[in-house]
Order: sequence, then structure tokens, then C-alpha cells
Amino acid sequence: MVHLKKTIAAWAYEAGVKQVVDVSSISVSFPNRTNFIGTQHYEAEQAIYNLPNRGAFVALRPGRFMSNVLVFERIHEDAIVDKADPNAREGWVSTNDIGAIAAVILSEDIEKHGDSVYELISDVVTPTQRAEIFSRVLGRPIKYKKITTLEKYDMLMQRKFFSHSIVFSLCTSYASFDPHTPTVTDGIQILLRREPETFEKFITDNKHLL
Repeated sequence: MVHLKKTIAAWAYEAGVKQVVDVSSISVSFPNRTNFIGTQHYEAEQAIYNLPNRGAFVALRPGRFMSNVLVFERIHEDAIVDKADPNAREGWVSTNDIGAIAAVILSEDIEKHGDSVYELISDVVTPTQRAEIFSRVLGRPIKYKKITTLEKYDMLMQRKFFSHSIVFSLCTSYASFDPHTPTVTDGIQILLRREPETFEKFITDNKHLL
């Protein structure tokens, strides 16, 4: 990923592009080399940032995608399955918000955003609240089932979406810091001039895909 992002950005700048907007990850903001995902995105950001004679470079750092629930975190047997405690606060970002923010940045004056970094969290909900939202939207009881870290790791590896390093990053807790204090990033309201999209709004709009 690092080489690919650097190469694409370099080609763009060489072709006369004045601004690149990169969809990175909020894990870049974690302590350095805390996990594989954060390290990859950090190195990609640095590779682009350090390109000679580059234009503006804006990094978007989203949290957990709401669209994950449509792919590898789908409801299974009327249950949400995860390793988090039922009342653990989790930060989620709407992919609609990410796209809208990128569009705004690319349509405004380049100097306005310069080399900005924007962390993006649209909503904060617990697993219990997620189950309640799914129950309301789908009109049937959806429960939350807590599993072990190993069970989640095996489940994701069996689906063959990601490598060991990525799945390990998705499943494990951190000893060096506590990431379970997410907050909705109020900068989204400034960038979009509207409130961020809630988890319930995203699920309601994508009900037909569940």
C-alpha cells in the first residue's frame, strides 16, 4: 500500500495536480507502530508528504467504517458478533461523510486546506446500542453476542478478506494506550456545514443491503 499510494501521488503531482486527498486511518494518530494498519497508513502518509516538489496533501483519518456491517461484520443468525464489551463506546464513521468531505476539499480553494489532517468519527455507539438500532430498523430482535478475541480472529480469517497482520490489528487490544474514549469529531460539522451522519441513519438508508 505504501508504494502504491506514493506512486499514484507522485504521478499526480508530476502531471500537474495541485492537491491530493488521501483516505488514511485514524490509527495513524495512535502511538507509532502500535498496529500494522496504523503503521502502513503512517508510512504512506509520510511517503507522500516527503515527495519533492509536491502540491498540497490532505490526509483524512477515518475511524471504523459503518459500511463494515454490510461486508465482514454482517448480522449472523440475528446477532451482532464481536469481542467488545456490550457497553464499550466505539467510534464509527459514515462512508458518506468521508466522500462528502473529500468532495468539499477538492472543490474549495487549495490554500484553504493546505496540508491539513482531519480525523473523522461520525457517531459513537456501544454494541448494545447497535443491536437496538438494528432491531428498530429491521423490525425484528437483534442481539449482541460477545465472543473471545481468538474466536473473532478465526472468524475473520475464515472469511479470507484480510491477511493475518490486518486481522490481528482488527481483533486485539492495546497495552500502551486506551483507545476506548472515542468522540464525534465536531470538525465534520465545519467541513460539511451539517451534522455527521449517525449510525442509525446509515443503517436505515442501507436496510435493503442487510
